[in-house]
Amino acid sequence: AEPAIPPPPPPAPAPYPRAPTPPPGAPQVIVTYPSDAKTTHAIDTLARYVADKEKGIAFEQAVVVRERHNPAFYFLFNPECAEHAYYRWRVHSLSHGFSLSDWNTTPFYMHPGQPRWVPPDPAKRPTPLKPDPPAAPTVNNTQQQRQPNQPSTSGRDSAPAAANDVQVAKAPAKEEKETTKPGKLTDGETETFTVLLQALTLERGDIEEGMAFALDHAEAACDVVDILAEALTLSETPVAMKVARLFLVSDILHNCGAPIKNASAYRVAFQEKLPHIFESLEETHRDVSSRITREAFKKRVLAVLSAWSDWFLFADEFLRGLESVFVRGGLSSEPTLSYAETRKLRAEIDAMDPTERERACRARGLVSDGGPEKCAER
Repeated sequence: AEPAIPPPPPPAPAPYPRAPTPPPGAPQVIVTYPSDAKTTHAIDTLARYVADKEKGIAFEQAVVVRERHNPAFYFLFNPECAEHAYYRWRVHSLSHGFSLSDWNTTPFYMHPGQPRWVPPDPAKRPTPLKPDPPAAPTVNNTQQQRQPNQPSTSGRDSAPAAANDVQVAKAPAKEEKETTKPGKLTDGETETFTVLLQALTLERGDIEEGMAFALDHAEAACDVVDILAEALTLSETPVAMKVARLFLVSDILHNCGAPIKNASAYRVAFQEKLPHIFESLEETHRDVSSRITREAFKKRVLAVLSAWSDWFLFADEFLRGLESVFVRGGLSSEPTLSYAETRKLRAEIDAMDPTERERACRARGLVSDGGPEKCAER
């Protein structure tokens, strides 16, 4: 008897339903690029995190609440605009394993019975505002998810995309060599966040990108806070960059109540660092030579403290302590102590042991360094 011929293997599934040419007049969504590079960068950055199948929905909900009055995120709230279609397509594409520079151009149906979607041409992609970041860690690399009958269509961008794929594919092995402990950033993640802080500006998209990184790495909240606090206390940092980093702290704190695992740890971690941060901000404020720049800096820092008070992030006593440190020199609205009150306070501080003194200073938003005399001065 002749040996049985094995049946042919089943065809590889497409990553999403293919869409044949629609009949004339059938609805379809032709995706186009946003008109400016900043909007494109903001959408691409947000889409990378929303495409995360584990945390994406919760993250998008947090951004919708946080940015509902921010005109830079109008595309989230206007489903009729072209930018909203680009955002929806970008999230869908990234969630299927494609990158910011390499995707399938085959028209498809996102959901059965809905309009056909036509992706944009990768060859006509505008020059990115910044180099494309590596893929989000929970999205599998492109080569694993692309099917054999779906070659790359990115043209001249194919080589960079392939390089990104190799990096993502090798990441687990690298992390194994680093033997990273749970709740710690890897060396690569630390470098990524450090570079992000070095390039941080007051642009809303930059702040959003830093906040997204922090929430995405909330399990390593202490490491993220340590890096950000150190960056905020560098004396050589320009004033504008210090303000941008303080705004990033504020954004992270505002979203520490988001339904993301361990996000709440940021409030406790920052509370330990803020007294030292505001000591550094006071030194920056004092050293600024331009009166206009000094007043603008002061106004922005005090606005952040006011926002934290409105959000009920910390006790009023703690926030008053941070303010008194920043406006040191009699500029605070709080009255100064009399001589008798100062002596009484000094006696109380002298009676404390170092641990008790440190705890009392921390509760008041003050640094405990320098012994009883310095604590009394503060």
